[in-house]
Amino acid sequence: MKNLLIDYWHKLQTLLLRFCDTCSYTGSIFKNEVMNLHFQKTSGKKLHYTIHQPDLTFSLKSKDDIYKYLYATLMMAFLLIMPFMSIKVGISDREITQNNYSEAIYNDLQNGDISYRNIAPLNSQGQSADILIYSIGTKFGCQDIFLLKHIVSSVLGWFIILAVSFFAFKLFCWRAAFFSALFLFISPRFLYFSFGNITDITFTLAFIICLFQFYLFCKELPLIKWKRCLFITLSMIVATTNSSAGFILIGFLFLFSIIYFLLNNPIKQFFSKSYISNLSLLLVILICITIVVYVVNKIYLGNIVSKDLPTPGQAILLFNHFEIPRPQTFEGEIISQDHFPSYMLIKYLFITTPFVCLIGFFLFFFYFRTVLKKLKPFVVFLLLFSFFYLISKFSEIYLNADILWSIIYTLYPLFILLSVSGLEAILRKVNDRYTNAVIIGITFLLTFMPIRHSILNRPLSFIYFNEISGGIYNAYWKYELDATQQVNKKASQWLINYALNHDIRNHTESDSILIATNGTSACSYFFKKENQFMSLKYGDYEERYTYDWDYYISYATEIPPYQLKNGIWPPLETFYTINIENKPMVAFIRNKEKRVSELEY
Repeated sequence: MKNLLIDYWHKLQTLLLRFCDTCSYTGSIFKNEVMNLHFQKTSGKKLHYTIHQPDLTFSLKSKDDIYKYLYATLMMAFLLIMPFMSIKVGISDREITQNNYSEAIYNDLQNGDISYRNIAPLNSQGQSADILIYSIGTKFGCQDIFLLKHIVSSVLGWFIILAVSFFAFKLFCWRAAFFSALFLFISPRFLYFSFGNITDITFTLAFIICLFQFYLFCKELPLIKWKRCLFITLSMIVATTNSSAGFILIGFLFLFSIIYFLLNNPIKQFFSKSYISNLSLLLVILICITIVVYVVNKIYLGNIVSKDLPTPGQAILLFNHFEIPRPQTFEGEIISQDHFPSYMLIKYLFITTPFVCLIGFFLFFFYFRTVLKKLKPFVVFLLLFSFFYLISKFSEIYLNADILWSIIYTLYPLFILLSVSGLEAILRKVNDRYTNAVIIGITFLLTFMPIRHSILNRPLSFIYFNEISGGIYNAYWKYELDATQQVNKKASQWLINYALNHDIRNHTESDSILIATNGTSACSYFFKKENQFMSLKYGDYEERYTYDWDYYISYATEIPPYQLKNGIWPPLETFYTINIENKPMVAFIRNKEKRVSELEY
């Protein structure tokens, strides 16, 4: 009987080893030696020669080198373009709320004013990046703090593209890095979200850097590099001090590190002294990183957070804890928070992502075995688990339209990594010079559609729905259109210029121009400089004639779907509209009973 069991065990081991070989996995769980964890020496004589080729070299020795230079050119162009594009984007209500909170924190640091404790919506958010930029801008007398934040956000968005593309390079090659950068830049929703809320952008940057460092940390084992531990700690501190949801990274750190250790050490040595001592050393390192992160957060947040710091399991639920879910348009109906479907997040992701990126995502699963051979099971697990775990957890919370793309923004770098992996898989599977050239050519052609949208509709390019969803034409009355209020700046500035050039009254305080709107409270920011001759008030569109106004700014996002579908909105008294893909996003209504210029626009 004993010999029979041993024979079965050997057969099972052979089958598992064959499977591991198929997946290009080393099968370390069947080896006899335990990896001996040790720290990198920081002193002593270093070797001058190595077989490892530097990542950044100037040469044309391989076919991949051309993509290296294309990638470098692309990234330099993005660094120049993105700050310029950020100048014209609008301001969301979330940015206004966070700016008020940063202002209160700054006043506390300067004058000991603790009134910020009464700002309940953010009393457990760190938003360290927003506070830092506000403090620097105020200290140096910045006149437009939101313009400064948007420019800084665009630079941080560029660093997200850089981090994701370097992650793809480490996984594959420079070709993957090039397409990762390209796919992120041609994604209108991702690109224009990178110009807005600095807290979300900083959090996403720290999040993807953390995952990248987790991958490098595990790949380098049994060697433990001090710089890797430092990078992990710093990136986790940045993530957690900006959003409490960042504490989920602590759970990821333990999960990925321990799984990697278990997969690369022999099972039969599990209770040996060497196994236990090395596993204990790994756990001590992870615990030390965790302690540092919690201590820094306690010091930083201790005076401004009214709640205890969350555990990794509680972190995700805090992603939108300061948002009050409101009814919103989804699939042509206005639904309340109690009826948000669980698939809302996934559907928004797939209807707002460029078609070319979706193709790569599906190719990832179609050529899954090819991906496994290149990346090995652990790396595939890291990417897939991070992506689908976050989707499953985020789907459990109530999602406002504006917070929805904050979540998708965090997921999107992982989505692009999977998409580029699918593209690389088909190119490696086919591995034919001419066929691959055709595939790459088709890929470039498919990028023209989102690029066209971004060029023709700037600075409103955030309002994007892909070809599968039918574009803006089909999604116009079915979904929330301008969740981050990108259009409010353009609308406010247009009406200010029109009123100044066409209204005949004297612009005095006693005879100011009365403007009403159904837009968000962020609109008032653009009328600050015009307060001496313009007065802005908020009022419901349906009740607009029950109060006094000269001009009314009506936003499509606040109009019921049936009015948009049946052409009831904009109303007949509209004298100008701001359109996107021939669909009106803003209607300007003039009160005909008021005195206006005889000039027509």
